[in-house]
Amino acid sequence: MTDLIAKVGNPVIAALASSYVGGIVSAFASTTGFLAAIIPLAAPILQDPTISSVGVVSAIAISSSIVDISPFSTNGALLLANVQGVKENVFFKQLLLSAVVVVALGPGLAWLAFVLIAG
Repeated sequence: MTDLIAKVGNPVIAALASSYVGGIVSAFASTTGFLAAIIPLAAPILQDPTISSVGVVSAIAISSSIVDISPFSTNGALLLANVQGVKENVFFKQLLLSAVVVVALGPGLAWLAFVLIAG
């Protein structure tokens, strides 16, 4: 993955791709564990002096953590396990739909805010 990130000629686009990878993978995995793996993989972006390292790390971290509502993630699974007063399959579908929307929009918005605008 590090080689793929390094091959992208534009660090801004590489930061966007890393944010989406973080959001998609974290929807199915532990955010804390995934952040420990993705930040070192983003080293080629972080070494580029033309882009804010803090902005890239912030975008990746936010992209990875806002998707925790996914029913396949730890927090989403805890929500699903403790649902009361709603049918579990209905709540599962609502969580899944919310997660899809957040995965589709969240990383792009985090990248926009922390890499493009604040960077």
